[in-house]
Amino acid sequence: MSRPLHLTQWQHHLSTRFPDLPTPVVAVLALYSFGLLLAQVSGLTTITYFLAKHLGRPADALRKRLSEFYKEAAAKSGVHQGQKRRDFDVATCFAPLLRWALSLWSGRHLALAIDVTNLADRFHVLCVSVVVGGVGIPVAWKVLRGGVKDPWAPYWQKLLALLKTAVPADWTVIVLSDRGLESADLFRFIKDLNWHPLMRVKKGGKFRPTGWHTFHYFHQLVRQVDASFYAEGLAYAGEKLPSTLLGFWAAGHEEPWLLLTDLPPEAGHAVWYAFRSWIEQGFKVIKGGGWEWQYTRMDDPGRVERLWLVLAVATLWVVALGAADEAQEKIREELKGLERRLTETQQQAQARLERERLRLEKQRAAQQAQKQARQAQKQAKKPAAAPTASAPKKGQEKAPGGATAKRRALRLSLRGLAVLKAAWDQGQNPLPQHLHPEPWPEPCHSPTTLTEQDFLYQQT
Repeated sequence: MSRPLHLTQWQHHLSTRFPDLPTPVVAVLALYSFGLLLAQVSGLTTITYFLAKHLGRPADALRKRLSEFYKEAAAKSGVHQGQKRRDFDVATCFAPLLRWALSLWSGRHLALAIDVTNLADRFHVLCVSVVVGGVGIPVAWKVLRGGVKDPWAPYWQKLLALLKTAVPADWTVIVLSDRGLESADLFRFIKDLNWHPLMRVKKGGKFRPTGWHTFHYFHQLVRQVDASFYAEGLAYAGEKLPSTLLGFWAAGHEEPWLLLTDLPPEAGHAVWYAFRSWIEQGFKVIKGGGWEWQYTRMDDPGRVERLWLVLAVATLWVVALGAADEAQEKIREELKGLERRLTETQQQAQARLERERLRLEKQRAAQQAQKQARQAQKQAKKPAAAPTASAPKKGQEKAPGGATAKRRALRLSLRGLAVLKAAWDQGQNPLPQHLHPEPWPEPCHSPTTLTEQDFLYQQT
């Protein structure tokens, strides 16, 4: 059977995205990722079976070819017969992979999330992801053996430095990290890249706002629900790290968000941190919610790193298609609503407006009742007074997109996979065109005006 046109198109597309990769490597990368999307799992045996049926080729030959992709040079076939075989350094693909993602971007704001995903006690995968559309797309990673004491900071710095060349200088880049990666050194390194850390910190650290004389625990500055604190100053009594603390405690959460950044309060927005959770959805795509990588039997970190390139390019493909389909669906819904409004009678329009008015009144009444219930609960508990910092604006604690953002029925990767399969059945082969990043909430914080004297008075 001849090679399918859509596989040939995919290989050509990858060759333009990774121009420095040798042609044979690009060919196997295209074949491997194409098979991954056919099989919807990352297991070599399953991918080989699907490709063999789809291409009409012997399974053994396909399996051997795919396995050569992730094997180190010394383990490839022909070496013992004197053939010269070479590895390819997967790290050289990170900047091109990010450039590819940014070529599908709109706007000049980028959120990169860094986090670790573990495979039991076998591997730690340090991953940098572009977060978009509720999911994370891996663009750089380092695989370490589990259970081995090895400082992670140098690896994070190397991964971010490799990506620096891919981002235009006039872009605003926020690097999001959770409490487990809290580090003054990492904060400084991100800042030195001319990017902006937004680092969640543990409540036991200390902060001294500008003009104050004493360091106070982070959690002392945001002590109860609806309290907030936005100020420039120094973090950590030992490090004296120049930074800005963005802290607020939203209703419905067990504890406050405490974030350090280098942006002044009025230039940042704490809700940007909500993007960080999307990297976890990206890990679900890699693992149990998508490519089922958790079942791998690999035990060599280098092989895993090369396999993750296959997972990353496949993820980018389907997420881009899912984002485009979601955007088109939104347009269709808006056009349908416009058509309905144009054709409805005046009486129907009045009835619709009345229903909307009643709905809003009911919503406001429910919100007022919730507010009164919280106030009653506070009075019953009689908590100590909190800093008189400005409270977050309504909706500020919501995830990007606002309180009215429609919840996704399907992860973009699943939506995109459905689009791709349907297109293949029709003889079409849509390639990534746009990632449709969602708009960022505008900066809104005003610096807290609480004085240290007033703060200490409230503690007594």
